[in-house]
Amino acid sequence: MFLFSRNFSYLAIVAMLSGCVSVAKGEPEGTAANGDHANLHCELEQNKQQTELTNPLAVDFHIDGSGSMLGYINRENSSYIQALKLLDSTLSLSSRPSQATVKYYRSGDYQHQAKGLTRSEFLKAHKSEFYDGKNPAFPAVSSDLSSLITKPKNSDRLTVIVTDLEQNDGDVNLIANKIKENYFNSKDENYAVGIWAVKSEFNGTVYSASDADKKFNYNTEEKTSKQYRPFYILFLGHYQDIANYFDKLAKEQGNLSDRTKFVIFSPHNLLADVSYLSSPVNLSSDLAAPNLLHNGDVSVEKNNQPIELLEIKNKNVDALEVEYQLPLKQINHTLSADPNDLKVAIDVTAFDKFNKQQFKQAPAAAKALDFKNWQINDNQLNFITTINPKNLTESNVYYFKVDVTAKDLQKPDWWSEWNLSSGNDGAKTSNLYGFMNSLKNITLNSMNESTLTIGRLCYAIQND
Repeated sequence: MFLFSRNFSYLAIVAMLSGCVSVAKGEPEGTAANGDHANLHCELEQNKQQTELTNPLAVDFHIDGSGSMLGYINRENSSYIQALKLLDSTLSLSSRPSQATVKYYRSGDYQHQAKGLTRSEFLKAHKSEFYDGKNPAFPAVSSDLSSLITKPKNSDRLTVIVTDLEQNDGDVNLIANKIKENYFNSKDENYAVGIWAVKSEFNGTVYSASDADKKFNYNTEEKTSKQYRPFYILFLGHYQDIANYFDKLAKEQGNLSDRTKFVIFSPHNLLADVSYLSSPVNLSSDLAAPNLLHNGDVSVEKNNQPIELLEIKNKNVDALEVEYQLPLKQINHTLSADPNDLKVAIDVTAFDKFNKQQFKQAPAAAKALDFKNWQINDNQLNFITTINPKNLTESNVYYFKVDVTAKDLQKPDWWSEWNLSSGNDGAKTSNLYGFMNSLKNITLNSMNESTLTIGRLCYAIQND
């Protein structure tokens, strides 16, 4: 009888002690408890991206036949001619896991209808007769790019347009608005606009976009490639088809690479996945980064979740800094988030010492976390996390989930470097910056919150 009583008492004590500490593991069930385990979840549901190429794909290949393009072919094997040949071979002859058929057109003001071409007629685009208006088969026309940007009749189409972006009325914003109206107004279609910008040798007349009577001669002979005249190839269709062709063009463009730029405007594609915390680059000496947090009330471990475990060793300081460098999974050719305009949303919970079954909301503790020195370079996201222990008012384990969202997208330097705002400069395009910036803004405004989220940062912080 005495032996039974002693064993019973021992088991009772063990049972009592075993209930004193809850174990919080980084599992996908959330922050609610499951038995004696309070689970911490960090990872976001990944956006599903369309990766399959359109099959079959119908390509409409348009070349601006106006006189403003004539100067590009007045130099033998100019970059313009090289680009046309590469573009043709990539679109029509490129091996791809889906079938593509190409139709050729000469664009201009044919009563707002592009003229269909045979392949032999298309090959004349390397010669002056395609642009100078002397051949009755290719009459003189003026640029009419906006008429080509119409709502796709079928979702299996890709429209490719070669142009100098010098429009009749000079209103490139009209083109941007037509792109918004016809391509970016549907949340269901993965449409995008790609631009392959190329600088080419040139010897001819440059016409004013706003005044047809104003023109000047421009010759790139003895000039560097930076002073060559730009032209642009627009791609309008599904993102995955444009990205596939851009990857091939970038790989095969050879000596054109030092005078070309690629950019894709896509409301549904920014990053392949959000960034999560990894080991810090630099950690304050008043912080520890253990594999397990344990304060007597709750025990927290990562359990395959990207959660940073931090223990405050000295809470009598104003700020504790942790420096991070995270890989940014940028999709090729798309615009990067602007590090100078990021939104940070902080959700904080703390272990419920009384219920001991869950983490409860602790919104006041959000002031304990701050972020600074955001930088995006070479597909790396750099920043510093600052912890203010004085804003953690009780001894506990706090769990911070921080979503970092882009409020704007970066504008590449070449948009302004190639832009002409006034005067005569054949190496620049009138109102290019305004056009590109309009496309950027249209893209940004068409993006949802999940697409713009670039990081989910999770911290479990023990304050004793």
